[in-house]
Amino acid sequence: MKKIANKVEMLYNADPTLVNSDKKLLLAFWQTEGLVLTYEQERKFMEVATAESITRAARTLRATGNYDIDNEVIKGRTTLFRRYWGGEYQ
Repeated sequence: MKKIANKVEMLYNADPTLVNSDKKLLLAFWQTEGLVLTYEQERKFMEVATAESITRAARTLRATGNYDIDNEVIKGRTTLFRRYWGGEYQ
């Protein structure tokens, strides 16, 4: 998490306008990760729902009990959660 925060801070310092747009920040961040989009793809990205909105809707639907995550996925996420909060990623 700290590495991500450091990269976001670097991007904010390089382009202060990113503070005002999560979508522009996502594009800039992912570009540093090697995701290169054409101008047309970037334009379309700015029009679509954010990843956060999509995953929030998915969590809401799963909370109804009608859509269950596989146990193996839950175990993997639990392991990652424990590693993260245990300080392994810091």
